[in-house]
Amino acid sequence: MNEHFASYRYAPLSAYRRVIVISDIHGDPDGYRRVKEMTGFSENDALVIVGDLLEKGADSLRLVRAVMRDAEKGNVFETAGNNDRVFTMWEDRQFSEEELLQYLRSLDMKNSILANMAAENGFVPDSAEKLEELHRLVKSRYVREARFIRELPVILESEDWIFVHAGLKPGPLDRQEEWYCLTAPEFARQPYTFDKPVITGHWPVTNYSGTIITNRVYHDPAMPCFCIDGGNSMKVWGQICWLILTPGKTGWESGYCDALPLVRILEEQPESEDPVTLLFPHTLVTVEEEKDGVCTCWVPYIRRHVTLKKERIYIYKDRTYSRDYTDYHPYLQAGETVRFCEEYGDEILIKKDGIVGLYRGRWEFL
Repeated sequence: MNEHFASYRYAPLSAYRRVIVISDIHGDPDGYRRVKEMTGFSENDALVIVGDLLEKGADSLRLVRAVMRDAEKGNVFETAGNNDRVFTMWEDRQFSEEELLQYLRSLDMKNSILANMAAENGFVPDSAEKLEELHRLVKSRYVREARFIRELPVILESEDWIFVHAGLKPGPLDRQEEWYCLTAPEFARQPYTFDKPVITGHWPVTNYSGTIITNRVYHDPAMPCFCIDGGNSMKVWGQICWLILTPGKTGWESGYCDALPLVRILEEQPESEDPVTLLFPHTLVTVEEEKDGVCTCWVPYIRRHVTLKKERIYIYKDRTYSRDYTDYHPYLQAGETVRFCEEYGDEILIKKDGIVGLYRGRWEFL
């Protein structure tokens, strides 16, 4: 990608009662509204959004407009994410028509701000001609939205913290490489240290899990850093995580919101032992045997054999992968409520207090 220095902005946050930090909302204006309600966000607080307002979710355009209205009040701050840059790169014609059409098809011609803008004008951007029409519309009808997205800084620094979508390297903040800041993988596992805590999104917190999928804010006090991407609009267990900081203090709080339905557990379930969990990007497999829709696979990353249903196997760029998978069964009591993620054959995938696992037994929607 490019080698430009990341844009940098300073935000004086010490005057606020609390600093509420979220990231990776991904086109979910209703989730954005719920976070503000659940955290009690007020004019005495600052809200910092650490990138990826756009794409993957159903209504990026409505979300951007909601954030723009809130930002006019002066206590909402944002950084850019790699998905936000997709729009600016398209506006600058850095994609070929075929590349963009392939991208929009991967999002079913709807889960993109480009599709939202086209739909607002009564068409689907499924041809070169319609993409050119959309270019003309952005220059005439979406000037404010386009400018807001383009001017999002990559790095935001305050008295106590640094905010960036994916990651940093040690060194001056005004000399950071932009695309690394927007796309750095596994930032919390890098051997870096910083003078201030660095708060990032981008890399879903579940990707820092071990054998049990944990979708809570990830904190490394040694770096120090916080990673807060809850996989909203991306994972079946997705949520918007929030981190609440207090200027001048080291303590912190966290929580999350999601739109997953509630179910009641009707039978007690013991906790399983020695669970196997496969999470992107460590899901490369070798299929050794397939019988009756079930595959016996060797997983190099964990050096174990795993039995997977055939529908969970896919090929990408001539390599074979498993979709995210776990066989972990958390302890559950009859009568307690959990979040329903999806059906998993004769089991259901559930989330309890941010922990993801399987339940086998009777249950009911609430």
